Amino acid sequence: MKLMFIEIRSKTELFESVAYELSTLKPELELSWLVMNPFYRPKRGTLYELGFPKIENIDDFKFDDLDKKVISSDRFTIHFNREPWYYPYYRERIEHAITEEDPDFIVGELGTFYAHYACLIAKKLGIPFYDIESARFPNGCISIFQYDQWNPVKIQNVSDSDVWDYLEYYKKNRPVPDYMGKSSKRFWRMKKGFLKKLDILKVLAGFLYGEVFNTQNPLENFVEKKKVSNQLRLWDRVSVDLDTLRKLKKNVLLYPLQMQPEFNLEVWGAPNNNQLDVIKKLAFALPSDWVLLLKTNPKPYFEMNRLEIIDLSSKGNIYFLDRAVPMADISDVCDMVATVTGTIQIERLLAGKPVYIIGDTPFSDFSAIKASIDSLSEADISGGKDCQIDNDVSFKVAKFLLEHGIPGEVSEPISDPKCLRADNVSKLAHALLRVLGEQGSNDTI
Repeated sequence: MKLMFIEIRSKTELFESVAYELSTLKPELELSWLVMNPFYRPKRGTLYELGFPKIENIDDFKFDDLDKKVISSDRFTIHFNREPWYYPYYRERIEHAITEEDPDFIVGELGTFYAHYACLIAKKLGIPFYDIESARFPNGCISIFQYDQWNPVKIQNVSDSDVWDYLEYYKKNRPVPDYMGKSSKRFWRMKKGFLKKLDILKVLAGFLYGEVFNTQNPLENFVEKKKVSNQLRLWDRVSVDLDTLRKLKKNVLLYPLQMQPEFNLEVWGAPNNNQLDVIKKLAFALPSDWVLLLKTNPKPYFEMNRLEIIDLSSKGNIYFLDRAVPMADISDVCDMVATVTGTIQIERLLAGKPVYIIGDTPFSDFSAIKASIDSLSEADISGGKDCQIDNDVSFKVAKFLLEHGIPGEVSEPISDPKCLRADNVSKLAHALLRVLGEQGSNDTI
Protein backbone atom coordinates (compact mmCIF):
# COMPACT_ATOMS: atom_id res chain seq x y z
CA MET A 1 0.00 0.00 0.00
CA LYS A 2 1.24 3.47 -0.93
CA LEU A 3 0.16 6.25 1.38
CA MET A 4 0.91 9.95 0.85
CA PHE A 5 0.73 12.44 3.72
CA ILE A 6 0.73 16.22 3.43
CA GLU A 7 2.93 18.36 5.67
CA ILE A 8 0.91 20.69 7.89
CA ARG A 9 3.35 22.56 10.11
CA SER A 10 3.47 21.31 13.70
CA LYS A 11 0.69 18.77 13.15
CA THR A 12 3.14 16.95 10.85
CA GLU A 13 4.75 15.53 13.98
CA LEU A 14 1.48 13.78 14.83
CA PHE A 15 0.95 12.57 11.26
CA GLU A 16 4.53 11.31 11.22
CA SER A 17 3.97 9.34 14.42
CA VAL A 18 0.81 7.83 12.93
CA ALA A 19 2.69 6.99 9.72
CA TYR A 20 5.41 5.15 11.66
CA GLU A 21 2.78 3.24 13.62
CA LEU A 22 1.16 2.25 10.34
CA SER A 23 4.54 1.08 9.07
CA THR A 24 4.82 -1.18 12.10
CA LEU A 25 1.36 -2.60 11.51
CA LYS A 26 1.92 -2.86 7.74
CA PRO A 27 5.65 -3.32 6.98
CA GLU A 28 4.93 -3.25 3.25
CA LEU A 29 3.59 0.31 3.52
CA GLU A 30 5.30 2.86 1.26
CA LEU A 31 5.22 6.40 2.64
CA SER A 32 5.57 9.69 0.79
CA TRP A 33 5.06 13.32 1.75
CA LEU A 34 4.11 16.57 0.05
CA VAL A 35 6.13 19.26 1.81
CA MET A 36 5.64 23.02 1.68
CA ASN A 37 7.68 24.18 4.68
CA PRO A 38 11.12 22.48 4.78
CA PHE A 39 11.45 23.19 8.52
CA TYR A 40 8.68 20.64 9.12
CA ARG A 41 9.87 17.98 6.67
CA PRO A 42 9.50 14.41 7.98
CA LYS A 43 12.51 12.21 8.62
CA ARG A 44 11.38 9.17 6.65
CA GLY A 45 9.59 8.48 3.40
CA THR A 46 9.83 9.86 -0.11
CA LEU A 47 9.65 13.67 -0.04
CA TYR A 48 8.10 15.87 -2.72
CA GLU A 49 9.15 19.40 -1.78
CA LEU A 50 7.01 22.00 -3.49
CA GLY A 51 9.51 24.85 -3.44
CA PHE A 52 8.91 28.60 -3.53
CA PRO A 53 8.28 30.30 -6.88
CA LYS A 54 9.22 33.87 -7.77
CA ILE A 55 6.83 36.02 -9.72
CA GLU A 56 9.47 37.04 -12.25
CA ASN A 57 9.89 33.38 -13.19
CA ILE A 58 6.17 32.82 -13.81
CA ASP A 59 5.43 33.31 -17.50
CA ASP A 60 1.80 32.28 -17.66
CA PHE A 61 -1.08 33.19 -15.36
CA LYS A 62 -3.66 30.78 -16.77
CA PHE A 63 -6.13 29.65 -14.12
CA ASP A 64 -8.25 26.52 -14.47
CA ASP A 65 -11.33 25.42 -12.50
CA LEU A 66 -9.21 23.86 -9.73
CA ASP A 67 -7.35 27.14 -9.25
CA LYS A 68 -10.60 29.09 -9.00
CA LYS A 69 -12.05 26.70 -6.43
CA VAL A 70 -8.91 26.74 -4.28
CA ILE A 71 -8.56 30.51 -4.50
CA SER A 72 -12.17 31.07 -3.42
CA SER A 73 -11.59 28.97 -0.28
CA ASP A 74 -8.03 29.97 0.61
CA ARG A 75 -7.55 32.04 3.75
CA PHE A 76 -4.89 34.19 2.08
CA THR A 77 -7.33 35.31 -0.59
CA ILE A 78 -10.29 35.68 1.78
CA HIS A 79 -8.54 37.46 4.62
CA PHE A 80 -5.23 38.84 3.40
CA ASN A 81 -5.96 39.93 -0.18
CA ARG A 82 -3.01 37.98 -1.55
CA GLU A 83 -2.44 38.21 -5.30
CA PRO A 84 -3.04 34.68 -6.69
CA TRP A 85 -0.20 34.51 -9.23
CA TYR A 86 1.43 31.45 -7.65
CA TYR A 87 -1.56 29.08 -7.59
CA PRO A 88 -1.07 27.51 -11.06
CA TYR A 89 2.58 26.82 -10.17
CA TYR A 90 1.57 24.81 -7.11
CA ARG A 91 -1.25 23.04 -8.92
CA GLU A 92 1.22 21.78 -11.52
CA ARG A 93 3.82 20.75 -8.92
CA ILE A 94 1.27 18.90 -6.79
CA GLU A 95 -0.34 17.17 -9.75
CA HIS A 96 3.10 16.06 -10.97
CA ALA A 97 4.03 14.67 -7.52
CA ILE A 98 0.76 12.75 -7.13
CA THR A 99 0.92 11.38 -10.66
CA GLU A 100 4.54 10.31 -10.24
CA GLU A 101 4.04 8.70 -6.81
CA ASP A 102 0.62 7.24 -7.69
CA PRO A 103 -0.44 6.66 -4.06
CA ASP A 104 -3.37 4.44 -3.12
CA PHE A 105 -4.50 6.99 -0.52
CA ILE A 106 -3.69 10.57 0.52
CA VAL A 107 -4.07 12.00 4.02
CA GLY A 108 -3.97 15.71 4.72
CA GLU A 109 -5.70 18.66 6.35
CA LEU A 110 -7.70 21.10 4.27
CA GLY A 111 -6.48 24.10 6.25
CA THR A 112 -3.83 24.80 3.60
CA PHE A 113 -4.34 25.65 -0.04
CA TYR A 114 -1.83 23.02 -1.17
CA ALA A 115 -3.71 20.28 0.71
CA HIS A 116 -6.91 21.50 -0.94
CA TYR A 117 -5.19 21.16 -4.31
CA ALA A 118 -4.06 17.63 -3.42
CA CYS A 119 -7.63 16.79 -2.42
CA LEU A 120 -9.15 18.05 -5.67
CA ILE A 121 -6.47 16.42 -7.81
CA ALA A 122 -6.94 13.15 -5.92
CA LYS A 123 -10.68 13.31 -6.57
CA LYS A 124 -10.04 13.91 -10.26
CA LEU A 125 -7.69 10.91 -10.40
CA GLY A 126 -9.96 8.66 -8.34
CA ILE A 127 -7.55 8.47 -5.36
CA PRO A 128 -9.24 8.51 -1.92
CA PHE A 129 -8.30 11.60 0.12
CA TYR A 130 -8.90 11.70 3.88
CA ASP A 131 -8.78 14.40 6.52
CA ILE A 132 -8.67 13.26 10.16
CA GLU A 133 -10.37 15.76 12.48
CA SER A 134 -12.21 16.00 15.78
CA ALA A 135 -15.70 14.53 15.50
CA ARG A 136 -16.98 17.44 17.66
CA PHE A 137 -19.33 14.91 19.30
CA PRO A 138 -19.04 12.49 21.03
CA ASN A 139 -16.19 13.89 23.10
CA GLY A 140 -12.81 12.24 22.74
CA CYS A 141 -13.57 11.00 19.23
CA ILE A 142 -12.27 11.66 15.74
CA SER A 143 -13.92 11.37 12.35
CA ILE A 144 -12.26 10.68 9.03
CA PHE A 145 -13.61 12.94 6.29
CA GLN A 146 -13.45 12.21 2.59
CA TYR A 147 -12.41 14.85 0.05
CA ASP A 148 -13.36 18.50 0.60
CA GLN A 149 -16.80 18.33 2.20
CA TRP A 150 -18.16 17.70 5.67
CA ASN A 151 -18.46 14.09 4.59
CA PRO A 152 -17.27 11.65 7.29
CA VAL A 153 -16.77 7.96 6.56
CA LYS A 154 -18.90 5.49 8.49
CA ILE A 155 -16.55 3.68 10.87
CA GLN A 156 -18.76 1.42 12.98
CA ASN A 157 -22.27 0.15 13.65
CA VAL A 158 -24.03 1.07 16.88
CA SER A 159 -27.09 -0.35 18.60
CA ASP A 160 -30.26 1.65 19.20
CA SER A 161 -29.74 1.34 22.95
CA ASP A 162 -26.29 2.95 22.63
CA VAL A 163 -27.85 5.83 20.72
CA TRP A 164 -30.57 6.42 23.31
CA ASP A 165 -27.96 6.20 26.09
CA TYR A 166 -25.87 8.86 24.38
CA LEU A 167 -28.86 11.14 23.89
CA GLU A 168 -29.72 10.83 27.58
CA TYR A 169 -26.11 11.55 28.51
CA TYR A 170 -25.99 14.57 26.20
CA LYS A 171 -29.20 16.13 27.49
CA LYS A 172 -28.10 15.63 31.09
CA ASN A 173 -24.50 16.87 30.77
CA ARG A 174 -24.53 19.21 27.74
CA PRO A 175 -20.84 18.57 26.95
CA VAL A 176 -18.83 21.06 24.88
CA PRO A 177 -16.62 19.98 21.97
CA ASP A 178 -13.06 18.95 22.85
CA TYR A 179 -11.52 21.93 21.06
CA MET A 180 -13.30 24.29 23.48
CA GLY A 181 -11.89 22.58 26.56
CA LYS A 182 -8.92 23.85 28.51
CA SER A 183 -6.21 21.95 30.33
CA SER A 184 -6.35 22.69 34.04
CA LYS A 185 -2.97 21.18 34.86
CA ARG A 186 -0.19 23.71 35.32
CA PHE A 187 2.43 21.38 33.83
CA TRP A 188 0.57 21.09 30.51
CA ARG A 189 -0.04 24.83 30.35
CA MET A 190 3.66 25.53 30.86
CA LYS A 191 4.72 22.92 28.32
CA LYS A 192 2.22 24.25 25.81
CA GLY A 193 3.56 27.80 26.23
CA PHE A 194 7.15 26.63 25.74
CA LEU A 195 6.30 24.61 22.63
CA LYS A 196 4.40 27.51 21.12
CA LYS A 197 7.42 29.78 21.48
CA LEU A 198 9.62 27.21 19.76
CA ASP A 199 7.10 26.79 16.98
CA ILE A 200 6.89 30.55 16.39
CA LEU A 201 10.65 30.55 15.81
CA LYS A 202 10.32 27.64 13.36
CA VAL A 203 7.49 29.36 11.46
CA LEU A 204 9.54 32.57 11.31
CA ALA A 205 12.56 30.64 10.02
CA GLY A 206 10.40 29.12 7.28
CA PHE A 207 9.06 32.56 6.35
CA LEU A 208 12.56 34.00 6.04
CA TYR A 209 13.59 30.98 3.99
CA GLY A 210 10.83 31.70 1.47
CA GLU A 211 7.60 30.11 2.78
CA VAL A 212 5.47 33.22 2.29
CA PHE A 213 2.58 31.45 0.55
CA ASN A 214 1.00 29.85 3.60
CA THR A 215 2.58 32.04 6.30
CA GLN A 216 1.48 35.61 6.82
CA ASN A 217 4.07 38.35 7.09
CA PRO A 218 4.66 38.80 10.88
CA LEU A 219 4.08 42.55 10.59
CA GLU A 220 0.80 42.03 8.73
CA ASN A 221 -0.20 39.45 11.35
CA PHE A 222 0.50 41.96 14.13
CA VAL A 223 -1.60 44.62 12.37
CA GLU A 224 -4.47 42.16 11.87
CA LYS A 225 -4.46 41.24 15.56
CA LYS A 226 -4.53 44.90 16.53
CA LYS A 227 -7.55 45.33 14.25
CA VAL A 228 -9.27 42.47 16.06
CA SER A 229 -8.78 44.26 19.38
CA ASN A 230 -10.19 47.46 17.93
CA GLN A 231 -13.16 45.64 16.44
CA LEU A 232 -13.94 43.98 19.76
CA ARG A 233 -13.91 47.35 21.52
CA LEU A 234 -16.30 48.65 18.88
CA TRP A 235 -18.50 45.59 19.36
CA ASP A 236 -18.62 46.24 23.10
CA ARG A 237 -19.75 49.82 22.48
CA VAL A 238 -22.82 48.76 20.49
CA SER A 239 -23.62 45.47 22.26
CA VAL A 240 -26.81 44.75 24.18
CA ASP A 241 -27.65 42.42 27.06
CA LEU A 242 -30.47 39.88 27.28
CA ASP A 243 -32.82 42.22 29.18
CA THR A 244 -32.63 44.71 26.32
CA LEU A 245 -33.49 41.96 23.85
CA ARG A 246 -36.49 40.84 25.89
CA LYS A 247 -37.84 44.40 25.98
CA LEU A 248 -37.89 44.46 22.17
CA LYS A 249 -40.62 41.78 22.27
CA LYS A 250 -39.52 40.43 18.91
CA ASN A 251 -38.48 37.02 17.62
CA VAL A 252 -34.74 36.47 17.69
CA LEU A 253 -32.65 34.76 15.00
CA LEU A 254 -29.19 34.05 16.42
CA TYR A 255 -26.12 33.93 14.17
CA PRO A 256 -23.01 32.85 16.13
CA LEU A 257 -19.86 33.91 14.31
CA GLN A 258 -17.46 31.14 13.33
CA MET A 259 -13.76 31.68 13.89
CA GLN A 260 -11.69 32.40 10.80
CA PRO A 261 -9.32 31.47 9.29
CA GLU A 262 -10.76 27.95 9.67
CA PHE A 263 -11.16 25.44 6.87
CA ASN A 264 -14.45 24.01 8.14
CA LEU A 265 -16.06 27.30 7.05
CA GLU A 266 -13.77 28.39 4.21
CA VAL A 267 -13.68 25.01 2.45
CA TRP A 268 -16.63 23.03 3.80
CA GLY A 269 -18.82 26.14 3.91
CA ALA A 270 -18.09 27.42 0.39
CA PRO A 271 -19.66 29.31 -1.28
CA ASN A 272 -21.20 30.67 1.95
CA ASN A 273 -17.83 31.35 3.59
CA ASN A 274 -18.12 35.14 3.68
CA GLN A 275 -19.82 35.78 7.02
CA LEU A 276 -20.51 39.44 6.32
CA ASP A 277 -22.48 38.46 3.22
CA VAL A 278 -24.37 35.79 5.18
CA ILE A 279 -25.30 38.31 7.87
CA LYS A 280 -26.55 40.86 5.33
CA LYS A 281 -28.66 38.25 3.52
CA LEU A 282 -30.22 37.07 6.78
CA ALA A 283 -31.00 40.62 7.88
CA PHE A 284 -32.52 41.48 4.50
CA ALA A 285 -34.90 38.51 4.66
CA LEU A 286 -36.07 39.09 8.24
CA PRO A 287 -39.77 39.79 8.84
CA SER A 288 -40.51 43.05 10.67
CA ASP A 289 -41.18 41.21 13.93
CA TRP A 290 -37.75 39.58 13.96
CA VAL A 291 -34.23 40.76 14.83
CA LEU A 292 -30.87 39.22 13.97
CA LEU A 293 -28.61 38.68 16.99
CA LEU A 294 -24.88 38.31 16.39
CA LYS A 295 -22.66 36.54 18.90
CA THR A 296 -18.86 36.51 18.86
CA ASN A 297 -16.96 33.26 18.71
CA PRO A 298 -15.50 32.22 22.09
CA LYS A 299 -12.10 32.66 20.43
CA PRO A 300 -12.63 35.72 18.19
CA TYR A 301 -10.05 36.08 15.46
CA PHE A 302 -9.72 37.53 11.97
CA GLU A 303 -13.42 37.09 11.17
CA MET A 304 -13.90 40.22 13.29
CA ASN A 305 -11.94 42.28 10.77
CA ARG A 306 -14.38 41.45 7.95
CA LEU A 307 -17.37 42.88 9.86
CA GLU A 308 -18.72 46.36 9.14
CA ILE A 309 -19.94 46.83 12.69
CA ILE A 310 -21.11 50.46 12.44
CA ASP A 311 -22.95 49.82 9.16
CA LEU A 312 -24.58 46.64 10.48
CA SER A 313 -25.65 48.25 13.76
CA SER A 314 -27.36 51.08 11.86
CA LYS A 315 -29.72 48.74 9.97
CA GLY A 316 -32.15 48.61 12.89
CA ASN A 317 -32.74 44.85 12.91
CA ILE A 318 -29.22 43.66 13.76
CA TYR A 319 -28.02 43.51 17.37
CA PHE A 320 -24.66 42.59 18.86
CA LEU A 321 -24.79 40.43 21.98
CA ASP A 322 -22.73 41.38 25.01
CA ARG A 323 -19.65 39.16 24.89
CA ALA A 324 -20.00 38.33 28.59
CA VAL A 325 -23.24 36.42 27.99
CA PRO A 326 -22.58 32.66 27.82
CA MET A 327 -24.28 30.52 25.19
CA ALA A 328 -26.15 28.59 27.89
CA ASP A 329 -28.10 31.73 28.82
CA ILE A 330 -29.27 32.54 25.29
CA SER A 331 -31.68 29.68 24.69
CA ASP A 332 -34.71 31.26 26.34
CA VAL A 333 -34.49 34.43 24.21
CA CYS A 334 -33.51 32.74 20.96
CA ASP A 335 -36.27 31.48 18.63
CA MET A 336 -34.02 30.05 15.96
CA VAL A 337 -30.31 29.77 15.09
CA ALA A 338 -28.68 30.15 11.67
CA THR A 339 -25.27 28.67 10.87
CA VAL A 340 -23.20 27.50 7.93
CA THR A 341 -20.97 24.77 9.36
CA GLY A 342 -21.01 25.66 13.04
CA THR A 343 -21.10 23.00 15.76
CA ILE A 344 -24.23 24.67 17.09
CA GLN A 345 -26.30 22.87 14.44
CA ILE A 346 -25.47 19.55 16.14
CA GLU A 347 -26.18 20.97 19.59
CA ARG A 348 -29.55 22.36 18.52
CA LEU A 349 -30.67 19.14 16.82
CA LEU A 350 -29.63 16.97 19.75
CA ALA A 351 -31.56 19.31 22.04
CA GLY A 352 -34.65 19.21 19.78
CA LYS A 353 -34.53 22.89 18.77
CA PRO A 354 -34.89 24.46 15.29
CA VAL A 355 -31.80 25.52 13.34
CA TYR A 356 -31.37 26.96 9.85
CA ILE A 357 -28.44 25.12 8.27
CA ILE A 358 -27.12 27.26 5.44
CA GLY A 359 -24.21 25.07 4.41
CA ASP A 360 -23.97 21.59 2.92
CA THR A 361 -23.55 19.36 5.98
CA PRO A 362 -24.60 15.83 6.99
CA PHE A 363 -27.52 17.40 8.88
CA SER A 364 -28.93 19.66 6.15
CA ASP A 365 -32.06 17.49 5.80
CA PHE A 366 -33.02 18.48 9.35
CA SER A 367 -32.78 22.21 8.72
CA ALA A 368 -35.83 24.16 9.87
CA ILE A 369 -35.63 26.10 6.59
CA LYS A 370 -35.08 24.34 3.27
CA ALA A 371 -34.52 27.46 1.14
CA SER A 372 -31.01 28.54 0.22
CA ILE A 373 -29.86 31.79 1.72
CA ASP A 374 -30.00 33.44 -1.72
CA SER A 375 -33.72 32.72 -2.01
CA LEU A 376 -34.61 33.14 1.67
CA SER A 377 -37.95 34.83 2.33
CA GLU A 378 -39.82 36.25 5.32
CA ALA A 379 -42.23 33.31 5.15
CA ASP A 380 -39.30 30.87 5.37
CA ILE A 381 -38.07 32.47 8.57
CA SER A 382 -41.51 32.74 10.17
CA GLY A 383 -42.26 29.11 9.31
CA GLY A 384 -38.86 27.91 10.50
CA LYS A 385 -39.62 29.02 14.03
CA ASP A 386 -42.44 26.48 14.24
CA CYS A 387 -40.41 23.58 12.84
CA GLN A 388 -40.64 20.58 15.15
CA ILE A 389 -37.40 18.73 15.90
CA ASP A 390 -38.72 15.52 17.43
CA ASN A 391 -36.97 12.62 19.16
CA ASP A 392 -36.71 10.78 15.85
CA VAL A 393 -34.52 13.56 14.41
CA SER A 394 -32.36 13.75 17.54
CA PHE A 395 -31.98 9.96 17.40
CA LYS A 396 -30.85 10.05 13.75
CA VAL A 397 -28.33 12.81 14.47
CA ALA A 398 -26.92 10.98 17.50
CA LYS A 399 -26.70 7.72 15.55
CA PHE A 400 -24.86 9.44 12.72
CA LEU A 401 -22.34 10.92 15.17
CA LEU A 402 -21.72 7.59 16.89
CA GLU A 403 -21.37 5.65 13.64
CA HIS A 404 -18.99 8.17 12.10
CA GLY A 405 -16.76 8.72 15.14
CA ILE A 406 -14.19 6.62 16.94
CA PRO A 407 -12.04 7.30 20.05
CA GLY A 408 -8.93 9.34 19.37
CA GLU A 409 -7.55 12.86 19.46
CA VAL A 410 -6.21 14.97 16.60
CA SER A 411 -4.64 18.30 17.45
CA GLU A 412 -1.44 20.26 17.08
CA PRO A 413 1.21 18.93 19.47
CA ILE A 414 2.17 22.50 20.37
CA SER A 415 -1.40 23.06 21.62
CA ASP A 416 -1.91 19.63 23.13
CA PRO A 417 1.26 17.53 23.57
CA LYS A 418 -0.87 14.68 24.92
CA CYS A 419 -1.99 13.84 21.39
CA LEU A 420 1.45 12.28 20.82
CA ARG A 421 0.95 9.66 23.52
CA ALA A 422 1.52 6.14 22.23
CA ASP A 423 -2.03 5.00 23.00
CA ASN A 424 -3.54 7.89 21.05
CA VAL A 425 -1.22 7.39 18.07
CA SER A 426 -2.19 3.72 18.04
CA LYS A 427 -5.90 4.61 18.07
CA LEU A 428 -5.45 6.96 15.11
CA ALA A 429 -3.44 4.41 13.14
CA HIS A 430 -5.99 1.65 13.68
CA ALA A 431 -8.90 3.98 12.81
CA LEU A 432 -7.18 4.99 9.59
CA LEU A 433 -6.40 1.38 8.73
CA ARG A 434 -10.03 0.50 9.24
CA VAL A 435 -11.09 3.11 6.69
CA LEU A 436 -8.33 2.26 4.22
CA GLY A 437 -9.23 -1.41 4.53
CA GLU A 438 -12.82 -0.67 3.60
CA GLN A 439 -11.76 1.38 0.58
CA GLY A 440 -8.84 -0.69 -0.67
CA SER A 441 -8.74 -4.11 -2.26
CA ASN A 442 -7.40 -7.09 -0.35
CA ASP A 443 -4.08 -6.98 -2.14
CA THR A 444 -3.34 -3.37 -1.22
CA ILE A 445 -3.68 -3.57 2.57
